[in-house]
Amino acid sequence: MEETNVRADPKQYREPSVQSAYQWFVEKVVARIWNEEDWNQTAKGGEWEDPSRASWERKYDLPYIGHILSGAQCALKILDTFLSNPAMNPDLIERIKNRVERGPTDPSADGRGDWRLQLSFRLKRALLGYLFHDYVKLTGDDYRMKDSRDSLSDLVNMYFHDTLSEVSMSTDDIYQIAFSTEEDTKFNALSSRVQVNPMLTFESGFSSLADKISSKFAEPLNIASDQWFRSLKFLEVNLFTDYSVFKTPLGSTYFVAVTDLLRNTVVEIISSSGGHYLWSTPDAIYYIARSRISIEPEKVAESLAEYISGQMMEIADSIEFTDRRINIPGKQMVYITEEVLREVAGKPEKLKQALRPEDKPVPQDAMEALARYRDVVNREFKGDLEVSLTPRGSKPLSYRNLTEGVSDLISDTEKMKKVILIRIVQLIGSQVREGEFEKVKELLDSLCSLEGGNAVINALLRETKEVNKRKNPLLIPLVVALSGLDGKAVAAEIGIPDDLAVQASGIDWHALAAEVSRELSSETSETGFKDNLLKIVRIILGPSSVDLPDVPDKRNMSMIDGYPGETEAIKENLYGLRTNAIFTNRVVTSAIQNSLVDGRYVLESFLRKKLGLGESREGSVFVFFDFPGPIPFFDLYRILNYLASNQKAENWAAERIDEIVVSLRRRKGPLRQDTSYFLAVDQPETTSDALRLYEEAIRLASGTKLRVQVIDSHSPPALQQREIFNYAVNNFVLDELGISRVRYNKLQEVLAFLEDIGFLANISRSSSKNRYDQEAEILREFIREPISLFSYCMDAVRSQENRGESGRGSSSRRFRFPPHLKAKVELYAERGFGGVKGGVSVESVKKLARIARELWPPRFDMSGSQRSWMLRESLDVLEKALSETVVGAKEKVDLGNYLEFVEGHLYKGLQAERDKPDSKHYVRLDSEKIREFSRTFLEMIEKDFHGRPPTGNMKSYLIDAFEFEYVMGE
Repeated sequence: MEETNVRADPKQYREPSVQSAYQWFVEKVVARIWNEEDWNQTAKGGEWEDPSRASWERKYDLPYIGHILSGAQCALKILDTFLSNPAMNPDLIERIKNRVERGPTDPSADGRGDWRLQLSFRLKRALLGYLFHDYVKLTGDDYRMKDSRDSLSDLVNMYFHDTLSEVSMSTDDIYQIAFSTEEDTKFNALSSRVQVNPMLTFESGFSSLADKISSKFAEPLNIASDQWFRSLKFLEVNLFTDYSVFKTPLGSTYFVAVTDLLRNTVVEIISSSGGHYLWSTPDAIYYIARSRISIEPEKVAESLAEYISGQMMEIADSIEFTDRRINIPGKQMVYITEEVLREVAGKPEKLKQALRPEDKPVPQDAMEALARYRDVVNREFKGDLEVSLTPRGSKPLSYRNLTEGVSDLISDTEKMKKVILIRIVQLIGSQVREGEFEKVKELLDSLCSLEGGNAVINALLRETKEVNKRKNPLLIPLVVALSGLDGKAVAAEIGIPDDLAVQASGIDWHALAAEVSRELSSETSETGFKDNLLKIVRIILGPSSVDLPDVPDKRNMSMIDGYPGETEAIKENLYGLRTNAIFTNRVVTSAIQNSLVDGRYVLESFLRKKLGLGESREGSVFVFFDFPGPIPFFDLYRILNYLASNQKAENWAAERIDEIVVSLRRRKGPLRQDTSYFLAVDQPETTSDALRLYEEAIRLASGTKLRVQVIDSHSPPALQQREIFNYAVNNFVLDELGISRVRYNKLQEVLAFLEDIGFLANISRSSSKNRYDQEAEILREFIREPISLFSYCMDAVRSQENRGESGRGSSSRRFRFPPHLKAKVELYAERGFGGVKGGVSVESVKKLARIARELWPPRFDMSGSQRSWMLRESLDVLEKALSETVVGAKEKVDLGNYLEFVEGHLYKGLQAERDKPDSKHYVRLDSEKIREFSRTFLEMIEKDFHGRPPTGNMKSYLIDAFEFEYVMGE
């Protein structure tokens, strides 16, 4: 992975000394170790074979760096709150001032008499000490920290030798902070050879506070109560006396977008009520106040509605034209006014959608008539729309090419608004039978009726089905031109009656816009929007007053959660669910046509599109990730924007995580502002799709240190997920591999396995297969028989032969195969991986191949049958002998009785090869070696195959394994 630029957001704190210390710690300390393998260890959780670490395994995964960041930020946030509001705890401020003034000072700082300036120096020292407080998790030493000073010293000096001098500390100081942080190791101060430094009470106290907070919040079931917070001290002063820490719980629902906005609203209510926001976790918001602040659902919903109406009801970008309908997400909540229609008319991409005809070739005999159409339209629209009759590239001219020339900058939006209005009449006009709608429809019908007698109309409509002629968007520019001041001249130019121009000029465009607005807003209800928002807020905040409706008949259910359905489940009302073809059994009405959704879901769907990574990126699957603990918000602005520009998971790349901003604040911008992110992707339909998504998602978990869940986009994210990574959608082979859930300390192991399999897939695949298809095939066979990996290794070797890269015909050249991959394949084949148990003893196969090389040294002019002959011959001979002597016998067969039989056949075969007049091969007849080969072979059959020679695919895999070790062995 490339280096990651880890930056801080110091403005999340108010006190300048806290800001500077935090920025120094993140950018000068944490950034240095972010990608270092030594530091990518687990602080809590993980998967362990050592029974003594069983207690670790029961905990939730927390990366070491995550443990450090969460504890440091939360401790700094508490101190920053009190420092910025001294009246909240004057005793604490006085104690901090006293300890800072009496302790070591920054010799390079100005204003040494100002204790607040020196506070930054002391906080830097405290943060550096806290970084190493759990160093035994990195070095593997005894958790009681006995006899491990040297290990700590080596670790500190390896990464921060220069930093120690910058903050005037020694490795002994770091050691003292470490053991004094952990309550059960304080006794070491009495027996340690370290001279206790009394000037480290500030640093040790901070480290202890940070560790307690991070450890408490790392376990979702460990509820941080008011009493627990009141037990917290710093420098022997109770932090919370007159003030306490409270939390507002949040439920886990599929309303992720509303929850996102609700968090911001709740924080604003807390601040306006005299509280001080601390931090968020996936299931709660924490704040400091004198007493609990009432978070009333009605007040939250009212504030949220005001925000959504003022900031998020921009709907012009969401409107979509297709060849059959107009999709308007959120039309139940937003009135489609004439101003909205004018905004749509100013957007070139929307005009292209509205003017997009069928993709059918233009007949050559229609070109002359279309030239007249082109001249009329281009003159009328003056550059905003340019009709072109020039084919694009080598393909023949299509009707779709005619209206693609929409300008990137629209100069006459009023005229283009007429284009939008006519297109809307074409799409929904059958529903309206009055006013200006009728005038436009009559004009369109009149134009269509001229098809048989007018060359231009015929050229426009001749390839269109009768039922769709009136909806042909190529008529729209013509209608606009006919309605203008030069309408009669236009009619004469294209050879149609003047009365059509008169008819067009009679359209009242302002009245038509009002009719269109009224029709498109017929389902809009401000009251319904607020009612649905309040229902969602109640569910998230979890008050007992939530009214559950009666369970409806299945045909009347919302397809999402079984609530009573209210409106049609069409694309504009859905998120990531476009047709019944991709519905999964998670959808309660998946088998019912004409499904419904309720108003709550329509609102959530609309907000998801506004808060996500671009409205065009929807998906039935979420890659959902949050911080496993008290949240330092990861402002992944650049990585998220990169992902937003790439619709397929195959384009993701771990190297793109090139900048991470660590902060407790919410980002001001178009992206989600929650304590978590969701990335929408398509449902994997094949094993290769699942592998592609899996690999990129697990790289995100590794690269960001965040907890990642790949879940159905309509399922609530799990708030109590022990594993750092969980792949919970169509996983195909992944579940059988035992890697659908991965603990943090196994991430690199799984990534290495997938990289090895991917490498093998690349070098073994044919030109017609992509890497992921080949990888899927390899894994399917690996699950059945781990030794099958050798067959793909041999595919790679044979491909070298086919390309002439092996030096065929010469004995001096060797096949090329990566040594590290050979070792890994041997390991996976024998021991298995994840949930796949190992199979055949690879050592036995390697021993057979080594003996075979001594008897018949490999050459590159050997055929595949010659390379594998000794094992194939042994298998065939034994199989034949057993079939002739013990057919149907149930008693155990003593394979030792067949030693001489196998040995004799091998001897005769080798002798025959040696004595061939035209043989170029050197064959050595060594009775002892032949006997050793035969004995090893029979022992392998007895041990690995229960005394019966393998057949079918297993036999082929074994032969390929032998051949591979034969040609690639040393």
